[in-house]
Amino acid sequence: MSTSISNKEAAGMLEEIGIMLELLGENPFKARAHYSVSRTVENLGEPLEIMVGSGRLSSIKGIGKGMNKKLTELVETGKISEYHELRESIPPGLWDMLKIPGLGPKKVRDIYKKLNISTIGELEYACRENRLVTLEGFGKRSQEKTIEGIEFHKKVREQHHIHNARKMTEVFSDLLLNLPGIKKTGIVGEVRRHCEIVNTLEFVVCIDLNDTIEVIDRIRNIAEISKLTEENKNSILIKHSDGFLIRLYFSDEKNYPIVLFQQTGSKEHVSSAIRSKFRKEPVCNDSGVLIEPALDGSDDESEIYKRLGIPLIPPELRENSGEIEDSLPRLISDNDIKGILHVHTTYSDGVNTLDEMVNTCIDAGYGYLGICDHSQTAFYANGLQPERLKLQHEEIDTLNEKYQDFTIFKGIESDILIDGSLDYTEDILETFDFVVASVHSKLNMPKEEAQKRLEAAIRNPYTTILGHPTGRLLLSRKGYELDMVKIFEAAVEEQVVIELNASPYRLDIDWRSCKLAREMGVKIAINPDAHSIHGLDDIRYGVGIARKGWLEPDDVINCLISEDIGEYFKNRKIIP
Repeated sequence: MSTSISNKEAAGMLEEIGIMLELLGENPFKARAHYSVSRTVENLGEPLEIMVGSGRLSSIKGIGKGMNKKLTELVETGKISEYHELRESIPPGLWDMLKIPGLGPKKVRDIYKKLNISTIGELEYACRENRLVTLEGFGKRSQEKTIEGIEFHKKVREQHHIHNARKMTEVFSDLLLNLPGIKKTGIVGEVRRHCEIVNTLEFVVCIDLNDTIEVIDRIRNIAEISKLTEENKNSILIKHSDGFLIRLYFSDEKNYPIVLFQQTGSKEHVSSAIRSKFRKEPVCNDSGVLIEPALDGSDDESEIYKRLGIPLIPPELRENSGEIEDSLPRLISDNDIKGILHVHTTYSDGVNTLDEMVNTCIDAGYGYLGICDHSQTAFYANGLQPERLKLQHEEIDTLNEKYQDFTIFKGIESDILIDGSLDYTEDILETFDFVVASVHSKLNMPKEEAQKRLEAAIRNPYTTILGHPTGRLLLSRKGYELDMVKIFEAAVEEQVVIELNASPYRLDIDWRSCKLAREMGVKIAINPDAHSIHGLDDIRYGVGIARKGWLEPDDVINCLISEDIGEYFKNRKIIP
């Protein structure tokens, strides 16, 4: 009997097996095989159970007899025996230690085996006692970074990436709307403002306020709710079983738009908006909800802003960063994106073929695609040596002949070496239509060295786009410190585009830097950095950050049509 298990759940289980094998010191190739198949399974074009049932799973590259057997067992029984056996042999605290930036399975294994440390608390104490200094593979600086990582972990453990938060708001909104007494819900707070990191999911719930107690009781009985941590007549705070904090604000229909306005913008934005008309500090009730009787009876948010004497401000801009005083831009939208740049295929570490990526973009209505597989230095990602580059370029030429109304640009994500140079010779760099230059090694450089490295890469005549400039991984790794003004000055001088990497794990550059870039005349490329056809959808998270950073279509090069962006690639002249 088969069970219903998603591709993502199956992929997660395989990845965990790989981690556990590393923690136990098993053959590293065995662990890597599980990581590789995990990525493959997550990006299968159809459900795993269908692939297993049809017998086609074993025909997928990288899935041998052993992996096929495990996945078949998972589909038929809902479990993998090896997974549960490994899980029982590993102390739970080691999983928590893996969440500390800089600590991978090998280091956690050494800490556990050699120092008998199995929890974060024990590890922090050991660091304070200077015990990691003498451990092989560590040292004083590693110990300091471990302490920093523990502090970072404490700070972010209840925070969430925007894509996960958005998905949960959609799911939870549906749950609420199925409850008697709830007329409608509105998403507010950090999710509506498209913040890259979300602390709390917030909703305005429209009800008859006389039924508040009954509605709260019904909400309390939702299976996924762990507990209500705060409760009053205006709002409740919920702890969800998946780790999310959820705040619900109750409102009747009359005041619903007002509460939407009050709870969407940052406190500073709402205060500034109200002061713009009333020239006084607004009054808050005991739940922090602004009370302004003069606003009662507004039909919607546009009416509220109209009565405040200011234009309707898009939710993404409500951060009190000049939106009250300055002229508002015509913000970019999803429909403004004409093509996709920076994607990976099976030529390097992507899951889908070049042709599959092209067809997905065509189906989505885009006019062009820029292929940017990893360069030769990225051996860990199957980076392209010159002979394989030639094969890829030949395939691109063939596909360009096949798809007359769609353009495939020959690009590369070229590693920026320590001295700022790119990792191909000039004769090879000349074969590309464009080059995304990115740092993937020695990510902990001092500020001065990192600055020099990136500026050198920008001034390389073959660099078209500077990829994920700060190298940050949200909730995992801080970006390197840079003087962004100098980075942008160099980019303007060399007419180099700055990437807004749309992966929700990066969103690099930051939205605050987007606004600075726009003011300085820097052009931006919103790139999904997709490693599968599913990753192409990440472009929307980049657009959200671009909107938050005040970007207009003219600021973003992939709002250009195919002919115009091709002209830029040829002449290194940014179209005004």
